Amino acid sequence: MTYTTFMKNTALRRIYQISVLALAGIAASGCTRPSAPFDSALFVKGENVLNFNSAVEDAQVSWTSDGYGNGGMFRSVWSKNRVRYQDGIGYLSVVDQGDKNYGAEIRTYKGYLYGYFGARMKTFKRSGTVQSVFTYNGGKYIWDEIDIEILGKDTTKVQFNYYHEGKGEHEYLYDLGFDSSEDFHDYGFKWEKNKITWYVDFKPVYAADASLGQWGKFFINVWAALPHMVNWTGPYEPTETPLEAAYDYICYAPVPESQIIEVDQQ
Repeated sequence: MTYTTFMKNTALRRIYQISVLALAGIAASGCTRPSAPFDSALFVKGENVLNFNSAVEDAQVSWTSDGYGNGGMFRSVWSKNRVRYQDGIGYLSVVDQGDKNYGAEIRTYKGYLYGYFGARMKTFKRSGTVQSVFTYNGGKYIWDEIDIEILGKDTTKVQFNYYHEGKGEHEYLYDLGFDSSEDFHDYGFKWEKNKITWYVDFKPVYAADASLGQWGKFFINVWAALPHMVNWTGPYEPTETPLEAAYDYICYAPVPESQIIEVDQQ
């Protein structure tokens, strides 16, 4: 069984396919590795890996947020200029220019319900910043969200969290046992109907019983926080030198109950 690529001629790296090699596990260069913790029966033929290659985006698959800010806790304004590509790696950065701070975000157009969502990334150190992999439905619908967040104030830890119908406070801080700013590592979560399991380097490290039933778009972003978030992110010190998180790929692997949903462009 061969997987089609999740992206074609996009802002995301060279296209390649993933093959299922054994029933006991999946060997691939992408979302999985030899002896990955999934039985192959969980995987179905479909779109899979978003690889960083060029700044040309497929308007049917993904886009780079640009020219606006989220408000709330976000100091950063999204800028497409804070995304660059080199040697098959995507770099998302935070920088201060004049009186503004800019961050970077890439998201899918489509919505996804259930499955494994992951990224191979290397972070940067900087108090007051957040580097994320997550699903979110855009706020227009009932707010469900699943998060992987690495805070630049301590890159030896990762925070897992989820929101169900707008209610959060399910944070769990996991000690990685390594510094995520020193090398690439894989981070992901498997979202099922009644459970979310988070993974580091394809090893399950935390799980929560949760029944999130709203689709989410797949996001990666890096940003700086406003001062009132200091207790969470630490204080932010402005920088005129871009702080870059490096993404080798992000990936999605469906489970039998997964749905891929055409949604409004928002």
